[in-house]
Amino acid sequence: MDRDKRFRCRQCNRAYTKLEHLTRHERTHSNARPFRCEECGRSFGRGDVLGRHKRLHARSRDKASQPIVNQGDDALQTCSDVSTQNENVLTMPPFEAPFSEDQRTTLDSDILDWFIPDFWGSSSLPLLETLDPIHLQSIHGTGLLPLDDSIVGQETGAGKAAMHQSYRLIEDLSKRLNAELHNSGITSSFLDACLQEFFDRISPCFPVIHRPTFLPRETIPPLLLNMVALGSLFVCLPDSARKGEMLWRLGHSAVATSWQTLITHRGPRDACDGVQLVLTALLGQLFALLSSNESIRTTAFVWHGLGFYWARTCGMHAVAELPTAPLMPCPPQELQAHWHRWTAVETQKRAILGHYILDGLISQTSGAPASARHLINSLRTAGSDAVFQAHTADDWLDQLRQPESALPDMPFSEVYFSVFASTYPSHPLNLSDFSIFVILEGLQSLVSDLHEIGAGKLAIGAITERQIIRALLNIYEVHLRHRLGSLPSPSNPSSSSSGLPPHKPDDPFQLLLRWHTVCLELALPTARFYSFLCQSHPHLPRTIGDHQSKAAASTSTDPTPPSTPTTTLPPPLRALLHALTITRLLNRLPFHQAHSPHIPAAIFATAVTIAGWCLSHQKTKRFIAADKHNLLAEQNWAEVWGVRPSGTEEGDSGQGGDGTERPAAAAEEAMERRLLGDADGSGGAVHLLQELNFLVICLETVVARWQISGVMAEMVRGLMGLCSGFRGG
Repeated sequence: MDRDKRFRCRQCNRAYTKLEHLTRHERTHSNARPFRCEECGRSFGRGDVLGRHKRLHARSRDKASQPIVNQGDDALQTCSDVSTQNENVLTMPPFEAPFSEDQRTTLDSDILDWFIPDFWGSSSLPLLETLDPIHLQSIHGTGLLPLDDSIVGQETGAGKAAMHQSYRLIEDLSKRLNAELHNSGITSSFLDACLQEFFDRISPCFPVIHRPTFLPRETIPPLLLNMVALGSLFVCLPDSARKGEMLWRLGHSAVATSWQTLITHRGPRDACDGVQLVLTALLGQLFALLSSNESIRTTAFVWHGLGFYWARTCGMHAVAELPTAPLMPCPPQELQAHWHRWTAVETQKRAILGHYILDGLISQTSGAPASARHLINSLRTAGSDAVFQAHTADDWLDQLRQPESALPDMPFSEVYFSVFASTYPSHPLNLSDFSIFVILEGLQSLVSDLHEIGAGKLAIGAITERQIIRALLNIYEVHLRHRLGSLPSPSNPSSSSSGLPPHKPDDPFQLLLRWHTVCLELALPTARFYSFLCQSHPHLPRTIGDHQSKAAASTSTDPTPPSTPTTTLPPPLRALLHALTITRLLNRLPFHQAHSPHIPAAIFATAVTIAGWCLSHQKTKRFIAADKHNLLAEQNWAEVWGVRPSGTEEGDSGQGGDGTERPAAAAEEAMERRLLGDADGSGGAVHLLQELNFLVICLETVVARWQISGVMAEMVRGLMGLCSGFRGG
């Protein structure tokens, strides 16, 4: 088919393949809206938008002729005509081909009209047409916005004024965003490039959307807008990040005002209702968390519990078992159907598990407890990552038959029970990398709870530090230690004694980085520590969340008064060792693996730990013992954490080597003597200021696409300024 764009606009030189597309575009210059509603007088620039508007009138008349049942308490129940709403509100012009990584142009040239109906006109945001007074009445009952003039006359006072004021605010927001988008110069090629970057950069690190079966025409606009916003961070075009932020605001506003409709939507390939809404919330909060805009970033802290609520409301936790491989020979069409069913169930599961991953990351960044109780997660473990990433049905079947794809299908609550057991190394579970990420974020949530309670304090149902240490070491011994052999260094032999099937790690860095970050956070709550540093040094850039500094100071149960300089309480040595190990991993991190959303937080936590050590010891150089300088080579982390073969911990039990009582400070000093060389240079020198400078470079280059990296780099520079006054080893 000839796709030459023969029809060109005389004013802006944009070209189109069809004359009707050019005609519709030319109306944006003249602001012509020839399609007028005969009932209410509103005008539109497109006929299909007028058609949807007329259907709202028709639906409101149909509902007005029927008795209204169960008003008020359950707004979701009143949205009973799901299929009609989905057809009228969410219908989009179809696209003929699925998304393909080999396609240069995956979307039609009129993608702007598809994303945002009546994009240049005066109508409201995508899905904000549902805020029309007629539709508001049809959803919430006649008491919300009365249509009858006689009723309007009876409705007086603050209630009526507030309702109409709210409606005007929404309309103003819609017009303002549309005006900003009109002036931004967003084109279909830009949106297409953003989607391509999302699947090339972000999806491999955060696999929650199945790329091979992804169809834009089956995806709700807010989800697409969030995908485009994330992809815009990696598009090398002028103002791409600013354009992505505007599209994120558009999608966020649409979800905030229309989630009751979206929660009942079920796409042709979705396993249940609401999957796309939960995915929209997940990707939207991910963009917000890593944004440099403080107001946007705050929404991640405020909204991140809604994804769990929406998932439970629409019954997404009732996940069906993953279909097994079909019996062969199997007709191609039937094999394709099996593949689609498997991916639909797995996507439903990963949509919720992704919120558990993000919950732990938000908890670390904000310094606040997690939103969900991870240990009682009833969702079953994720399927094989290799199977999920298969590009064809035949590839899916081949991967499904591999021995390493035979993973246990069990609730995460049972997985945690096994991971916390001392027998886990001898009776391990074969888990996918995605499931291990979920477990690590669950442990991070426990770390946040532990710091919220306070050191040495007890709470009913709280997991102790000793139990968290044991679980982290079990994860490392079973799932991570053998991956050191796949790092690009000849000095690290591969060794696996876990008893699991041979693992083929495509990305050995991500899980290792996250594991060390969680361990570092267990030793030192870096968000709270930086908050206290800001109190001692007011000139430091404020914390990532403006509310965080006050919250940490007001909720912390640490006995140290705020007036006491925190530099008198140094970070534990084990925190420094994990921080230095993270810098070694970052030194070897391939660029194509640097897009994982947890890496900026790992870099910042590492910088805070190193700077805290410099400030407390007033030294910028440390000497690691000669046989310990290569922290990646078979480091005995059980020894670092004081765990004996019997399972007791030196620091926690207070026992010395001879069984006598040993204070925690004495245990720390003993570990320093074992792992640190003397200042005379008998060990390998580590220049801490150089390490901080390297971390700033990482934030400004390797992970600079995540906009929060610029904010973090400024904060680390402030710490470097404090540390630069100390010299010597």
